[in-house]
Amino acid sequence: MSNEIVTSPELAPPVGYAHAVVGAPGGRTVHLGGQTALGADGEIHGETLAEQFDVAAGNVVAALRAAGGAPEDLVQMLVFVTDVAEYKASLRDLGDHQVFRTVIRQSVKVGEAPTAGVPITVYDPKSDAAKAFIDLAKEVANAH
Repeated sequence: MSNEIVTSPELAPPVGYAHAVVGAPGGRTVHLGGQTALGADGEIHGETLAEQFDVAAGNVVAALRAAGGAPEDLVQMLVFVTDVAEYKASLRDLGDHQVFRTVIRQSVKVGEAPTAGVPITVYDPKSDAAKAFIDLAKEVANAH
């Protein structure tokens, strides 16, 4: 059997990606497509980063529910922002106690590492990206 592509009726139709993909039988793994503050009407909602994050998070939950999951089933969530300074300034509005502060900036090496089949910390351990991943791991470990 193959993977099942899921489209949530609550969201704008996906273009170039799927809202969710349920892994083939033998397990129940759902891979969610990236979400933004795009409403079902096809318009971006929210003026501030925190408002747009709230809409995007709601879209993640809608896609997850359409695939038969719930928020407590999430095991990982990556957040991409276009303005790091605004993100850091918005931490309190985003729920400061639940948001990690380490920012991993996009780089060519971060993009190359998976293609090489190794994590960035092995591919280029002295790079800024590798150091940021290590800082994030320490931050997560210290949070628990």
